[in-house]
Amino acid sequence: MPQILNETDHSYFSVETDPALREHYSLRMLEENRIDGLLRLSVCDDEGKLFLNYDITRMETLREWTARHRLRSEDLRLLILTLKHVSSGLAPFLLDPAGIVLDADSVYTDPASHAPCFLYFPGRSGGFGDQLSGFLHSLMELSDHDDCRSEVLAYRMYRESQAHPNALDYLERILISGDPLDPREIPAGEILDGAADAGPAAFPAGPDRGGAGTVVETLPAETEVISTEALSVRDAKGGGLFGRLRKH
Repeated sequence: MPQILNETDHSYFSVETDPALREHYSLRMLEENRIDGLLRLSVCDDEGKLFLNYDITRMETLREWTARHRLRSEDLRLLILTLKHVSSGLAPFLLDPAGIVLDADSVYTDPASHAPCFLYFPGRSGGFGDQLSGFLHSLMELSDHDDCRSEVLAYRMYRESQAHPNALDYLERILISGDPLDPREIPAGEILDGAADAGPAAFPAGPDRGGAGTVVETLPAETEVISTEALSVRDAKGGGLFGRLRKH
């Protein structure tokens, strides 16, 4: 089960995955490179188990943030343009944008700038367009329904994501151009009644090989929080933070 690990100066979101993922090139890319806009990943092997450990120090999830501050048009614009920037920057690392987990419980925000930071699950491939559309659908529910511009922008982005195969490129052009938004674009009741949450994020248990053999784990709604005041994270095989926790 995914866990939030808290130590004195850092917090980590960790998830156990298929040990076969250790040999996947995308995992090595994420370990060895700091990629702008992605959560920093460290890995721990312990007695045949593989744990992915994402640094979320002083961050909160998008869902937590929107519980206090509903998404306005400027927040939506920052979120999608940052996603476009991050996805475009993956090519030099031979990473597929489908590895970006698009879910309000998996996208984190910087406490000062509110800039989003995305979780990348190595070995995941295919279906980025569907994942993006589902994410934009959930943003309709999280948008500020007291602000007409925010509500209309959220709906328009979701609608365009369904109509265009390269939706992120198209959305970037819309957001940069500043095209006027018409409230009449929204069908009656669409935002309040039709925008349900897209559901929990799905994480592959190992390298995504496609086809019927792909195994998927679903992130539980409740994530266990563990305090590790006296412990430190080691990015090494055997032992380390996860090895010690497992024995308690």
